[in-house]
Amino acid sequence: TGAPLQLIEFIDLQCPACLRFHSELAAVKEDAGTALSVTYINLPIAYHPTARAGAKGIICAHRQQTAERFIEAAFDEQRTLGRAVDSTWLRLASSAGVPDTALFRACFADTTVAAVVDSHLAIAKRLNIPATPTIILNGWQFGGALPKRDFLLKFIDELRAGKHAEPTPSARPL
Repeated sequence: TGAPLQLIEFIDLQCPACLRFHSELAAVKEDAGTALSVTYINLPIAYHPTARAGAKGIICAHRQQTAERFIEAAFDEQRTLGRAVDSTWLRLASSAGVPDTALFRACFADTTVAAVVDSHLAIAKRLNIPATPTIILNGWQFGGALPKRDFLLKFIDELRAGKHAEPTPSARPL
């Protein structure tokens, strides 16, 4: 997009830290408005049994412009995702307002979607992203203990003003 601020989040729908960061990010997005573009890259962690299915769900919801709402619905029910089956993802898609659930179901079953998830994993590997959530904000990578809303808003304000934003010690430039 043409937004001057680009945030990429490496996400896993079963990740408890991703859930905690989600509310921080929602506040940041609200404050930054159209100046901030958010892109999600799936990084399903191997020990989360349905994270890969969740990643497929995000991709299929994205194809119908409802990824944000799908992520929100999944995080609302994160405690039950460990037992999720294909019908759970379809129900989440429906509750998230995915307009064509038949198309979502066909997408979810499409083997090429797994290849998209694999491409997301390859991006994470190439960038040496070890865990979720990790974010990249205008070329600065934040991982581990992610910065809180107030820090991110200050960082964004400095970027908007054209200043050299001072990152946290856990941040590194890409």
